[in-house]
Amino acid sequence: MPKSKPFTIRLSEEVGGWLERENRRTRLPKSALLEVLAEESIRTRRFPGIGFRGAEHSRRAWVIGTGLDVWEVVELYEGKGAEAPLRSTASRSAS
Repeated sequence: MPKSKPFTIRLSEEVGGWLERENRRTRLPKSALLEVLAEESIRTRRFPGIGFRGAEHSRRAWVIGTGLDVWEVVELYEGKGAEAPLRSTASRSAS
């Protein structure tokens, strides 16, 4: 993917420290690390209830509060048909 125009940011000492520690832990360049963290943060804000987990090279989205990755939920949904999970959820909330 092509990169955007460079820009400068100033981080607080606290956030700069976190970035420095993550840089040492992951051995990713700070710019790449900051890009990955920003992307995950934006996706987490856009889709509440979704988090990211896994090693740096294989991060994946999961549904918070479950042990399921998003792809597993989609697979279950598609396997039962679109209406079955909705009926199941509706009947539980009506109780």
